[in-house]
Amino acid sequence: MIKHIVFFNFKDEALGKTKKENMEKVKKDLEALASMEQIKALEVGIDINGSERAYDLSLYTEFETMADLDFYQDYGPHVDIKHFVREVCTGTAVVDYEV
Repeated sequence: MIKHIVFFNFKDEALGKTKKENMEKVKKDLEALASMEQIKALEVGIDINGSERAYDLSLYTEFETMADLDFYQDYGPHVDIKHFVREVCTGTAVVDYEV
């Protein structure tokens, strides 16, 4: 099992939208990917902590194999989300691990 976790920090405003609007769009778009056959589990959460160490949004996904994760990385709608994220985020962090 492969776990793929991503953390996102958003700009206060980008592409004419507020931080909250852009976070909600990314959350909705990522959740729409949950029906992919390759994704075994998917959760998207918006931070409620608000500390300096916290990221604004997190993505947690599970895949059976690295090939499934690789397919997801190159899947058209996911690529579109990555392009949007580059415009609205100040940074991201990712960890992939096998259990």
